[in-house]
Amino acid sequence: MNNTSIREELERLKAELEALSSVVAEEEANAADANPDDAASPQSKSDSESALKRQFHEVFESLEHELRELPAITCLVVFTLGIILGRNLR
Repeated sequence: MNNTSIREELERLKAELEALSSVVAEEEANAADANPDDAASPQSKSDSESALKRQFHEVFESLEHELRELPAITCLVVFTLGIILGRNLR
C-alpha cells in the first residue's frame, strides 16, 4: 500500500464520516420530532455538529500529517493491524 492508496482510503473514510454524520443528524431530528419537550434548541444542535465536524477534521489532518512523515511499510502494518483488531472485536 503506497501513499496514494492511503490517501484514497482517507478520502473514503471522510466520505463515510460525512454520511454517518448526516444519518446521526437525521436520527436526532426524528427523535426531536417524536419528543419535542426533550429536544435541544436548533442552535445548540448546530453548534455541537460543527464542533464534532471540526474535531474530525483536526483528527484527519493530524493523521494525514503523520502519514506523510512515516515510512509506507509502517503505515501499512499499523493499518492492517487496526483492521484485524477491528474485525475481531465485532
